Amino acid sequence: MSGFVAELNSAGDNALQEETRVAADDDLEGVAGRARELTAKFEFSRQHAADLIQHPRTSRSPRTSRSYKQADLHEQTHKLPTNMPSPPRPPSHHVVYMRQALDLARKSPPKPTNYRVGALLVDAQANTVIATGYTLECDGNTHAEQSCFIKLAKRHQVAEDALADVLPGGTVLYTTVEPCFKRLSGNLPCVERIIRLGNAIKTVYVGVKEPEKFVGENTGRKQLEDAGIEVILVHGLEKEILEVATAGHIKGA
Repeated sequence: MSGFVAELNSAGDNALQEETRVAADDDLEGVAGRARELTAKFEFSRQHAADLIQHPRTSRSPRTSRSYKQADLHEQTHKLPTNMPSPPRPPSHHVVYMRQALDLARKSPPKPTNYRVGALLVDAQANTVIATGYTLECDGNTHAEQSCFIKLAKRHQVAEDALADVLPGGTVLYTTVEPCFKRLSGNLPCVERIIRLGNAIKTVYVGVKEPEKFVGENTGRKQLEDAGIEVILVHGLEKEILEVATAGHIKGA
């Protein structure tokens, strides 16, 4: 064991000499600080060797060594550059689907009497789109959600009221503007169309609340929630959605 201590002393002296030589080009304050750090490490190693000689089987490194590593790591963490840009975070799948609905809304002809809206029916379990629609896509004064239902019913050769029989479990609806609760044209509001499907659609994701320009405050959300259908607002595209929705409106009107 005495040979081990001698080797340790020799290695410590050599390490101290080497580190001092490497640091010679640094400023004096840096050299002094580095020398103090090496001296502390060397003294700790000498003390640890003495402990091993006195208690060869039960001696353990002082707890301060473990604390020192944690404090050193914490200090190094704070020394990392703080001006580095964070990596971009991928958009949530809700935003991705909402942007697809927004792209559909752009296909709607701009008119002063309606909002340009896009909608998707999505199988949330399979993560696939099962129907799409936008305002005035189908014949008549059709809304985006209504166009989804019309096209899907035609594909399955069933009535719109029977869509609950063909919709997969976990179907959700994405629409850029919250579904209408009242139609000035007398057509069935989209909120009622959704409710009539029972629990076939359990969640409705909306990009923005409907502006109060045409029918006042939209109470459709309460109707949907009272029917057990969750309504969730997807943030991030509000400005674009409103610009597209009102593209055909007369400014200031």
